[in-house]
Amino acid sequence: PTPAEIIVDSLILRYIDAFEFDYSVNNIISFLHDNLKISVNFKKNLFENINIQSNPQKFIIHSSFSCSDPQSEITLRLATGQRNSKKALIMETIVHWNNPTIALNVREIIKWIDKSHTIVHDWFFKLIEGKLEEDFEK
Repeated sequence: PTPAEIIVDSLILRYIDAFEFDYSVNNIISFLHDNLKISVNFKKNLFENINIQSNPQKFIIHSSFSCSDPQSEITLRLATGQRNSKKALIMETIVHWNNPTIALNVREIIKWIDKSHTIVHDWFFKLIEGKLEEDFEK
């Protein structure tokens, strides 16, 4: 189709980043707190006097937030996983627009992508600010 004929009713911009981290030995909750400034707490008494380790072997956080400009839903997903066969924290940032009642033309799509990329870029550097950012810039 010609650019004028291209019409979409859903857009997704997805970024996937990975930070090498051996979560089987080290505590992923501490890593999140110390490096991404995200706090997750489990009551200590869950692990007292029983044979359960407090260090999660698998972990996922999935949160979505409404965004007005560009009109979208922003999702941040953090999970244990692998990168190059090494254990890692996987960070997925998704911007999703879905409105079948409104179609976007090529110019609006490019504008949406630019604004969405700006949001993801901003979130990424705000989240990794500090030690991870220093490691990232090496």
